[in-house]
Amino acid sequence: APEFTDFENQTSEYGESFSYDIEATDISGIGCFTVNDTTNYKIDCDGVLQNNTNLSINEYWLNITVNDTVGFETSGIMWVNVTDTIPPAVNVTYPANGANSSNTALQINYTVFDLNTISCWYSNETMDVNITLASCVNITTVSWAEGQHNLTIYVNDSYANENNSNVSFSIDLSPPTFTYIKNQSILSVNALSHDINATDATAVSCFTVNDTTNFQIDCDGVLQNNTVLSAGIYGLNITVNDTFDFNHSALMSVEINTTPAIGLSVDSPTGNINATQNLTFNVQATV
Repeated sequence: APEFTDFENQTSEYGESFSYDIEATDISGIGCFTVNDTTNYKIDCDGVLQNNTNLSINEYWLNITVNDTVGFETSGIMWVNVTDTIPPAVNVTYPANGANSSNTALQINYTVFDLNTISCWYSNETMDVNITLASCVNITTVSWAEGQHNLTIYVNDSYANENNSNVSFSIDLSPPTFTYIKNQSILSVNALSHDINATDATAVSCFTVNDTTNFQIDCDGVLQNNTVLSAGIYGLNITVNDTFDFNHSALMSVEINTTPAIGLSVDSPTGNINATQNLTFNVQATV
């Protein structure tokens, strides 16, 4: 009678096609193979065992028979365990990661897929509260506060396979605010360099100055003179905007003073003298 040479229990992933090549040998030659469960499986005369239909998650016990060319046959028992080990697919489709919005009712859209029953939920910023999403619907009823939000959407199936998808976005409702801007006073021989600072719920974009003839300011807030400045007081309007083009302005002044000249004159003694030790001189300084 034939003898099995490759005949082992098998594990198959739910939803995937199953194929296992059973091997046997016989001195007169192998005739064909058969399987008892022809509803769910089929086997050809080369011993290739395959599923006949979409298999449910279960353990299937099979009786495999092989015969030789003269009618002798051998049977063996094996099982095929169909399991689900693949987590559901989940993907946040809107908004894009890193997006900025002024819409406090911003809708969060996502897609999920699995061959089995799934459940969905999301976690808040600190990840200490889970909010169930019944029927895995999109998030449409949250009023988002101003600032950055980091959202994680979770999904698991009925066999405890879990997956998640993350998105980060910011809500901006107000203009930037200045954190450091101060009137300046310098000598005319010195160059101006004043670092103005601002903050915003999302991000500061750039700074501008109204007097571009005499001054310039870069997007980091560094204010400098554009040319040699005459003595006087310059009133400036500094504007800062954010990524939503919300802007805020503040006034400051730059005072330019001429370089001081120091004068020194001797009041006494006068004329040419022979100086002696401990002689007192009276002098006068003018600026």
